[in-house]
Amino acid sequence: MATSTRTERLRLLRQFYANIKLNCESGAFLGAAVTISGNSICGPRAGALELNIGGFTGPLMSKLAEHDAALLRQMIPWEFTGDPASFMRGRFLRLEAGWPNSLAETMVRLDSLGGCPGDKANRWTVGMNEHGDRVTTSLCDSTSNFLFAGQTGSGKTIAARNAALQLARGNRLVLCDGKFGESLHVAAHWRGVVGPIATEVDSVRNALGWAHQQMVQRYEIIKRGGELDDAIVVIFDEFQEFTDDPLIATLMQKISSKGRGGQVHFLGMTQQPSLSMFGKDDRARTTTRRQMAGRIAFQVADYDASRVVVGGSTPRADHLLGSGDAYLIAAGGIVHRLQCAYVDEQDFDRAETGELEFDEWPAFDPEEVGQEPLDHSSSWSEMEAAIGILTAAQGNRGRPTLLELFDEYEQARPGTDKARRLLTWGRGVWKTLQSAPELADYCKELEHETD
Repeated sequence: MATSTRTERLRLLRQFYANIKLNCESGAFLGAAVTISGNSICGPRAGALELNIGGFTGPLMSKLAEHDAALLRQMIPWEFTGDPASFMRGRFLRLEAGWPNSLAETMVRLDSLGGCPGDKANRWTVGMNEHGDRVTTSLCDSTSNFLFAGQTGSGKTIAARNAALQLARGNRLVLCDGKFGESLHVAAHWRGVVGPIATEVDSVRNALGWAHQQMVQRYEIIKRGGELDDAIVVIFDEFQEFTDDPLIATLMQKISSKGRGGQVHFLGMTQQPSLSMFGKDDRARTTTRRQMAGRIAFQVADYDASRVVVGGSTPRADHLLGSGDAYLIAAGGIVHRLQCAYVDEQDFDRAETGELEFDEWPAFDPEEVGQEPLDHSSSWSEMEAAIGILTAAQGNRGRPTLLELFDEYEQARPGTDKARRLLTWGRGVWKTLQSAPELADYCKELEHETD
């Protein structure tokens, strides 16, 4: 950053602070004189004040937020971009507003920040914070999984590529892309990438299924006293495109909730942060969202989307400025505003390449996670149909006994989605049979025999 730019930013921040201080000490804001102290923060995309006002912090924050922050807007001495914000940060009241284009720093290259951290394979450089320092994060116990969220143009895809570029060093990557490979195609042959980029429902099922199998095997290694040499990192861009598929939603939930001990991690990216993007099943989507404790929030469309990715009402990700401006929510809810590192073809060309372990993802059996794809539900074999009807007819024997019959005849594992759907289907058929006059006596006889 040029010295003249920094000098101008500091001058404007001093004027901003003087405006707030004058109105507080004169009683213009709160009707009583209030003493304040604080710090100026000269960030790459926004200027900010962090003020200590004691017991008057809440009333002042409310006052400055009234009427679309009308008072706060008058206090800012530059032509700001976006919307100004006031919120609590620890015990301080934070006021911030975006720099005009002439003072903003919108591109911070990865190599200008020192590149990838060289000490651990699970760490990567995310960007530059408000004090000009490099910010790194890691896949660790407290942030085993990450959610990246931001609308088109916010910088999310570049951040995903940046994470993949650095995490490919010393880890095995599973790449899934809901934008037909457009986002992650640059990483297709980097060292550490396990298989082809999964872009369709079947390939995504198989890729996530392979990661799940590896997770189970890794726990067995640990039980035997063995050690793990590397981590498996699933990077899934626009995952909301696939979460209507129950198998994919279940695999995401199991990997995110159980993968930590086996060093299997999940990084998910989405344009549309909402609870529904984690799947239709309430338990699965709640668990997946809760387990994605690490979050990088880019500019999103509205307040509701901001709450999902940030995990609270403040700070407001819908007030961010796009093009890499982001909040990193780290362990313990600590928030860093930063400009994310920029990577492009010159960085990708330097990346080490390698051979894929698979030219095609191995087929995955959904029953390994107690699921069966819904598109198989309409075609039952004669044996399956018979078992479904008979178990429905024996409903008075109780659910555990019925599910044992599925296992006995090797038609479905008890408790799986397939067993539940087969039973439901059988009950429907049985009800239809009972309503047919010509079969009524037969049904009563069968019910009597199974008592």
